[in-house]
Order: sequence, then C-alpha cells, then structure tokens
Amino acid sequence: MALGGPSPTPTDAFIYLGLLKIGDVNLAESAMAQIGRQLDTDVRGASETIYQLFGKIIKNHSIKILDEINEHPVYTIYELLYGKKLIPKKLLLSEVRLKLAHRS
Repeated sequence: MALGGPSPTPTDAFIYLGLLKIGDVNLAESAMAQIGRQLDTDVRGASETIYQLFGKIIKNHSIKILDEINEHPVYTIYELLYGKKLIPKKLLLSEVRLKLAHRS
C-alpha cells in the first residue's frame, strides 16, 4: 500500500520497520494496522511477524534450491574427487541478513 497497491504486502512491513526507505511510511503503517487487527497485535508486532515469516520462507526455498543443485550428478573430476557441495553460510537481502542453518 505504501507504494500505491491495494493491499498490504511484506514491503509495507519493511518500510514501517525502517528497512526500506521508499514509499509512504504512513500508508505502510496503515497497512500493518490492518494486519495487526487480524493478528490481534499492534503495528510493530504485525510488521515483525511478517518480517520473520518472510525470512523463513526465503530460507526454506533457498535450502530447497540448494538441495536440488547438490542432488545433480557429478560432472567434473574435481567434484568427483572432493565431493564439493554448495553450502552458503548466509543470504544477503538488501540490508537484511538471514543466517542459513549449516547443512551437512
């Protein structure tokens, strides 16, 4: 809503929390107030809930993609000898940092 849309989005939560410096902060607050009423919490609580959920969704999808990449057959001698797997230690999203759990 802070960017002119008809309904609340994660962007509104990020704007309200000060993580994004775009759009209309007042409209972002209004959007989060709508969500807060549905969740029986205040604007900050709604924003933080969305922020945490959004991060978990990104983390889970990233892990799924990495698992799919790592399940492909080995194509080089180096990979055959060393069994190298893609295991990122963190994911950077603009100014937001989410640590990925180390997967063996």
